[in-house]
Amino acid sequence: MYEQTNLTLEVNGLSFNASGNVPMEKGWKALTSDESKKEKSGTDLLPSVCEGETLAIKLSVKDKQTKPPKRLTDGILVGKGGVMDKLGLGTPATRSSCVETLIAREYITSEKAELFPTEKGKLLYELTKETLLGKPELTANWEKYLHSISAGKGSRDVFISNIKTFISEVIEQQKQTDLPSQLLEETKNMHKLTVGSYQIEEKGKVFEITQTDNQTTFVVFKTIASKKITLKTVETLLTKKKTAIMKGFISAKTKKNFNAGLTLSSDNKVSFYFK
Repeated sequence: MYEQTNLTLEVNGLSFNASGNVPMEKGWKALTSDESKKEKSGTDLLPSVCEGETLAIKLSVKDKQTKPPKRLTDGILVGKGGVMDKLGLGTPATRSSCVETLIAREYITSEKAELFPTEKGKLLYELTKETLLGKPELTANWEKYLHSISAGKGSRDVFISNIKTFISEVIEQQKQTDLPSQLLEETKNMHKLTVGSYQIEEKGKVFEITQTDNQTTFVVFKTIASKKITLKTVETLLTKKKTAIMKGFISAKTKKNFNAGLTLSSDNKVSFYFK
C-alpha cells in the first residue's frame, strides 16, 4: 500500500516540487531484497515527511547543455490533439492531405517520419512570415467562417468576395517585397549537387549527371528495380564507383525481393553486383 504524495520544498524563497509514492505497508514486497528507490514502473519513492519539517539538504549544480526540441512528425502535426488541431487548421479528414501537398510541392521533406523544411519552404516562410498569409490564425478564421456557412449563418458570396480582395492585396504587397537573394539562389539550386567533377541535377524520373571536365552527360534512374535511389546513393556511386549491398530491390520477372549493390562502370553504366 502506498500513499501518493506531492512534496514542495522551500529553499531560500524558491519552490522545488516532487511527486511520488510513500510506502505504507510493504505487503509481499517485504519478502524481496529489492532496495531500489524506483519502482519498475518508474514511479519515485519518497521518504515519509511531515508538513513544516526542516530537512538538511546539500545543493549542487549540474553543468549540462540543453537539447534542441524534437522535430515535428506527421503524428505531432496532424494527429488528434496535434499542432494543426490545436491551431484550428483544417479538419481530421484534410490535415494529412495538407502535409502530402507540402511534400509534393517540395516545401518540406519527410525523413524517417521527421519533417524538414526545404530551401523552397524556407523561402516561402521568409516571404510570408510578416504577412497575414503566414499566420495560422488566418486559416483558423476561414475554417470558422466556413462552419458558419454550413450552419446557414454565413454567406458564401461574402466569403469568396473577401478572399478575392485579400489575394489582390497580398499580390500587391509581395510585388513590393525584395526577395532574399541567398534563399532564392539556394531554391534555384535545390535539385543540383556538385560532387567532384560531376554536376548532378534532379529531373523528373532521373538524376542527370554532367561530367564537367569532358562535358559527358548520363543519367541514373531514381527508381531501380522498384527501389528508390537517393541523392546520397548517387553521390556514393560517383565517388566510390560502387555502393554497399542494399535491401529492397524487387525483381520485375519473379516479383521477389533481393539484395544487391550498384556499380558505375567506366562508360557510366549502372549495374548490379551481388555477394
